[in-house]
Amino acid sequence: MNKRIFKRCLCGVLTAAMAATALVGFTGCGDSGAGLTVMIYGQTHEMEIYEQMRQSFEEENPDIGTVEIQQSQQDGYATQVTSALAAGTMADVFYIEPANVARYAEQGQILALDEHFDEAQQEAISDIWPDAINAFRYDTETKQTETGALYALPHDYSVFMYAYNKNLFDAKSVAYPDNDNPMTWDEFKDVCAQLVTEDDANPTWGCAIPTAFFFPQILYGNNGHFLSDDMRTIELVNADGTYQQEFLDSMNFLLSLVQEGLAPTPAEDAALEVYQRWTSGQIGFYPCGTWDVKNFNDTSIVAFDDWGLTYFPVGPSGTYSAARAGTVGYAIYAQSDNVDAAVKFIEYYSTDMEGQRQLAEGGIQLPNLMSYANGEFSEKVASGEIQYADNYQVVFNYMGGEESGTAPNGYGYRNVMPEYFYTPTTAWWDGSEGFLSQFTTFLEGNVSAEDYMSAMQTACQEQLDTAWEEYEMAIGG
Repeated sequence: MNKRIFKRCLCGVLTAAMAATALVGFTGCGDSGAGLTVMIYGQTHEMEIYEQMRQSFEEENPDIGTVEIQQSQQDGYATQVTSALAAGTMADVFYIEPANVARYAEQGQILALDEHFDEAQQEAISDIWPDAINAFRYDTETKQTETGALYALPHDYSVFMYAYNKNLFDAKSVAYPDNDNPMTWDEFKDVCAQLVTEDDANPTWGCAIPTAFFFPQILYGNNGHFLSDDMRTIELVNADGTYQQEFLDSMNFLLSLVQEGLAPTPAEDAALEVYQRWTSGQIGFYPCGTWDVKNFNDTSIVAFDDWGLTYFPVGPSGTYSAARAGTVGYAIYAQSDNVDAAVKFIEYYSTDMEGQRQLAEGGIQLPNLMSYANGEFSEKVASGEIQYADNYQVVFNYMGGEESGTAPNGYGYRNVMPEYFYTPTTAWWDGSEGFLSQFTTFLEGNVSAEDYMSAMQTACQEQLDTAWEEYEMAIGG
């Protein structure tokens, strides 16, 4: 199972499924040289830092001239990329997800980068979290991912940590989670039960179920999976008609959180979205992306002033606590007329130490470079110079994976790229007829886990089969 999660072949590409959105440009003040165009997306507080970095980059590289950052929206970004590539109007540098690498490499639309890096840059690349850099490798001969040529440098390597509201724990006189040991499902439920307040005016719950950002951690932390090793077959129901036990147990665990009153019901979620319940102080545990840290430390956004990090609970079939991983990289358009400038730009935003300081200390991501993350950055967090969260080492344990060792209670840590990152479309997962499409009905108790898995086995497989057929036609395979 671990191999299934961490090593994949026949990597796919996200099919464009959403409408394009207009570009809003940040334009630099330089007026010399050929210039450079960059197409990315980001939240407002992220774009402010990217703009500061753009100015610094232009000052350090006056020969490049103007750098134009074209800001997009994340929704619809895949469509914009597809359209620009087809029209031959793609920016010199653009974001690429791991799922896109194989197709764009096969079609000759992105540049293989290795020969463009000098010895110093190669050394910097060796300091990037291995899973992050390998996510952008692809071998056009063997059709394998995570090996072969490098087609992008990571913009970031993110991980969903598990945050907890220390103010709520204090109000309920509940001990904080162990800083070193992941909890079991039963231990987690016991803590959640102590955080519940049955008060219509000011209710509280132990946790919430933002399904897309919570179920993968529960599933992988119980040694479950969605797909076969080659990412082509949905494996919720076995060939003999029995159900994948690890998956079934994970489904029923989520259901029990709702049925036992430990998490808001779908109706309660509809009345007030769970993220708002978290920021208003009503939720004990909530997933926290690395990009959320800045907001969670802002008391104008959240109603509490003290929070910490812990691990996602481990299921009865699991051996490690799993955190959902993610990354997006900087690729260079293969037909760019500004390759040398583009290489300098992605190096600055991905591996340059000053660039990493601006990104990490600005609170919008964790360092790409392991030496900086475990050294200077950690020291500044520990001293309070950088505001982060208590027990920040949780995130580095996840990102380090096996290299981080194991907890005293014997559980390991894994940062897992969900399987839907490596299929030609995510529609089977989050589309209108995908796995998540009727999940509320399940959490309401209107359909059993077995019946839901059976229905989704068929619906998801049909979408996945179509996606793979379209992918193979697209690459001429």
